[in-house]
Amino acid sequence: MGLLSRMHMKRLIGHLRVVSSWHMVHGAALKLGQMGAEAAPAVPALTDCLEHPKDEVRAAAATALGQIGSASLGAAPALLGAVSDQAAEVRAAACVAIGLIGYAGEEAVSALSAALDDHDESVRVAAAKGLASLGIRAAAAADALQAKREDPSSRVRSEVARALVEIADSKAYHAVPNISEALAHKDPHVRWAAAMAIGKMGPAAVPAVPALAQLLGDPDGDVQDAARLALATIGKPAIPELEKLMSHPKEAIRLQAQAALYDIRGPLEG
Repeated sequence: MGLLSRMHMKRLIGHLRVVSSWHMVHGAALKLGQMGAEAAPAVPALTDCLEHPKDEVRAAAATALGQIGSASLGAAPALLGAVSDQAAEVRAAACVAIGLIGYAGEEAVSALSAALDDHDESVRVAAAKGLASLGIRAAAAADALQAKREDPSSRVRSEVARALVEIADSKAYHAVPNISEALAHKDPHVRWAAAMAIGKMGPAAVPAVPALAQLLGDPDGDVQDAARLALATIGKPAIPELEKLMSHPKEAIRLQAQAALYDIRGPLEG
């Protein structure tokens, strides 16, 4: 960072402490967030802003701390407190920020899991995003995420599906039955996410092969492709089921099965 940039950041940090104008504090927080990791020196002042009386300022401060990234880990306790803020916009910003800074302590995963039940849709979406950012470190939230697959909001269902993909563990054989149930979900986003999650598990996902094979005929093309890729990742144990589909009356399904077999066997075996 050059001298001018450092001076600019120093001014912005000073603006965070101006008590006479919340607009100035709000603007400074937004600008510091846009600076990303370079704004690490502003973390203490931004953390203090999480106690500001204005909702907009608290939300902007939480957002900025998330944008700064792992350098904001020191703000984790304050962000955890903000997950239960009275303002939905602050709760949502804090949920996303916890994921972005990479804070995956037990209390963080628990707080984000609880936020999946928030009465505000934006907070539930943000909680799922936060868990998705934490990836496999948020594996303890799998059951809470599974429970939200039927959320009335399509935005929440979509983010929950993505989170389940991100937390899938290649060794999580025990998770296959629950995720396999999602392969038959009415929402194509959920079916796609389930297929992608199972694909990450590789050979451990053998129990899901029959359900994945059925998805090769799914009405949604993205779901078909995700199922084919998952079967290819599972590998040779999927071959018998795929070979059965080579005589399926629908050409589209035969072609998907053929492609999956090619992915498994390679060009030499066909």
